[in-house]
Amino acid sequence: MVLAVLLAACQSTPSQRALSAGSSAPIAIEAIDGVPPALQTALRDGLARGANQNGLSLTDYADRAKLRLHGYMHADRSKGEFEGFLVFDIFDAEENRLQRLTSSIKRNPSSGLSTESLMTAAEITQLGETAMTDVAVYIGK
Repeated sequence: MVLAVLLAACQSTPSQRALSAGSSAPIAIEAIDGVPPALQTALRDGLARGANQNGLSLTDYADRAKLRLHGYMHADRSKGEFEGFLVFDIFDAEENRLQRLTSSIKRNPSSGLSTESLMTAAEITQLGETAMTDVAVYIGK
């Protein structure tokens, strides 16, 4: 399955040259920090589902990728509310940083989790899908 590696692992103006490979260019997700082991499968599933829904081509082979994503997950628990964030730095094949994208979801109040808990598997799957939609919008897919 794509995204076999979820490892414990800003902002530039995107160049048209870097994106000239087109929206079907292979994308590698090289690292995502801060994902609890219990939620890694759900995030991987959400990223794969979101990529599929948006016509993105993911690859496990970073040396073949035209775009590479390095990211981290962050949770904000303020004012009794919860918001989960997935932040990706997008790099081209030459490791030039092109863009930083931040995707987020707010905690469903009926999730049954306290504000100290990270998120449910369904919520992190949704966050992965949202992140891939944001990547697709960025590359013009």
